Amino acid sequence: MAQVQVSRNHVTGYRNETYLYGESGLIHVGAFRGNAGILTVEHYGREGLIDCHSFETRDHGRDVPVFITRFGTAYAAELDDFIDKCLKDQAFSVNHDDGLWALQVVTDGMRSQTTRAQATPVAWKPPS
Repeated sequence: MAQVQVSRNHVTGYRNETYLYGESGLIHVGAFRGNAGILTVEHYGREGLIDCHSFETRDHGRDVPVFITRFGTAYAAELDDFIDKCLKDQAFSVNHDDGLWALQVVTDGMRSQTTRAQATPVAWKPPS
């Protein structure tokens, strides 16, 4: 199971954290540490913290929004891939089916919360 928390209006500024829960522990990415230029990855097991690493994000050499500090390289790579696919007339790895699947997951989750009924299991299919 995974949990993603995102807020651009958090009291501490831009906030983005991800938790991945498994049978033996969890992985936490993006703890707020007061320095947007540092990305923290933590691994917890049943007995507590197993490992913790911090990674420095790119310094752009000027003031940029905090999300650019953290995700700028990924945004640039996505744009490069998009342009490359357009120039080569190739299909994108994500299509409308992925959006519909995500909407179905959210709809079933909300329905189960409001009606207390069990959500319909949705089988994930990898992009073709």
